[in-house]
Amino acid sequence: MAYIQNTKIPAMTVYCDSLNCQSRNPFTYQLGSPIKCPLSVNMILSVENVTFANTFPNVTNRNNKLSFTINGTNTQVTFPVGLTSVFQFKNYFNSLSPDFRMIIDETGLRIRFVSSTPASIINDVDLGFETTCGELIGLPLNTANEYEFPVVANSSPVFTILMERGFNFTGGNYLFLKASNFNFSNIDGSGVMDETMLRIPKNANQGFIINYRPSEPNRMLIHRKEINSLAFTLVDQRGAVVTPDELQVVLKIDFVVVADQIDAGEGSIDYYFKKFGLPEDEDIEEESKQLGV
Repeated sequence: MAYIQNTKIPAMTVYCDSLNCQSRNPFTYQLGSPIKCPLSVNMILSVENVTFANTFPNVTNRNNKLSFTINGTNTQVTFPVGLTSVFQFKNYFNSLSPDFRMIIDETGLRIRFVSSTPASIINDVDLGFETTCGELIGLPLNTANEYEFPVVANSSPVFTILMERGFNFTGGNYLFLKASNFNFSNIDGSGVMDETMLRIPKNANQGFIINYRPSEPNRMLIHRKEINSLAFTLVDQRGAVVTPDELQVVLKIDFVVVADQIDAGEGSIDYYFKKFGLPEDEDIEEESKQLGV
């Protein structure tokens, strides 16, 4: 919803720098001078700018396992956590699994596994052979958006597994800025209401600074009359918390008079009966006559 600046109260800008936060994860700020809103108006909050370094590991303890079966023997490779390129990933795997090798197709941006004997990629949590790196290596997804196991080697080329999707070592394309002490009406893709203030595209390569200024800031109505503290968290596309080395957030607070809201049910039959009451029997009979019923 667009809110019009219809008061003479000047807007406030709040500069939050993690160098001055009182605690990290979430980045918490206690305001020495609370932000107070006059009784006759409302506060509108928007994020003007977010800055942090893109130094998050793309291989974490949530996506660093690859399990496979070769010659009837189950094996699991656990990759070290950190910033890893697809070539480092391949070299580490091949150093531990000489009989089941990973090859990078630089033209098609696909990963291929080859073996001299029958092989398959498996995921058996009960037996302790889990595969969690599907997004990294491009494991196939079914129509329900789920990985299906086992992924069995083809017979042509002999004992080869070619990934259907490209490998992805970007660490995700977006991060989400959340504020834990406000009640926003934003929802995620599953329809669950969350505390997200802003979706931030990763517009810088790994090791560089992400500086994001929304072209059209999302202006959110705050149902409070006083702000004493602020707390920010960054999460990835899977909802896992990520902690940047430093985080800068610039907020803008406008003070506006919100117009009276129109009844959400206006135009419906229930709204008509609520406003005008149920029709009398005579009215129904007269209407029936006019319609020839």
